[in-house]
Amino acid sequence: MMPIALTAPRFWLALGLMGPAAVALHWSLEWFRIDSCLDAGHVYDCAREACDAVAVTLPVIPFSQRHPLLIGASVAVGAIGLAGAIVATAGARRTKEA
Repeated sequence: MMPIALTAPRFWLALGLMGPAAVALHWSLEWFRIDSCLDAGHVYDCAREACDAVAVTLPVIPFSQRHPLLIGASVAVGAIGLAGAIVATAGARRTKEA
């Protein structure tokens, strides 16, 4: 007999949303940090993840290239959550039919 939480689709959907929520939170915090740097008249150095008051221009490195582990983990957690929700829903339907 499995614990009730593991058979509830809501548990798995919540788990699946945690990965994308972590990426959204990290991206938002970084966006605010970059925006405040630019508002101060400086340039944001993506490679060092710091505000640079001396440089005139610096290359932009996309978020996905700077944080590939975060993106990969988010996709994995989302896929596990979705798969778990599908399996839990199928199991709940099978139990109701029996």
